[in-house]
Amino acid sequence: MYNNIDFISCGGCKLLYDRSQVHDLIAKDLKQSNSKILIVMNGCFRGCEEIIDKKYDKIINVEKHLDLIDKKNNDPYLLVERIFDSINDKK
Repeated sequence: MYNNIDFISCGGCKLLYDRSQVHDLIAKDLKQSNSKILIVMNGCFRGCEEIIDKKYDKIINVEKHLDLIDKKNNDPYLLVERIFDSINDKK
């Protein structure tokens, strides 16, 4: 169980990363947060954050952290590192 952190998956139309592994890596290291965070485990560029309830302080779209030019940069560990940087960003 996570404190203030929710995950949702959508679509699955562009499998540019291993969603299960990325979820597990995030869940292993991010157990709680002072902010209400939603992590959208997506892969397309539809912009799901715009249709999600605004009850969250921060919404992280995984697709925004994907490297579309060099796919090997979508290694789950590199991807999770970029996601954590975004979570810790105060913007």
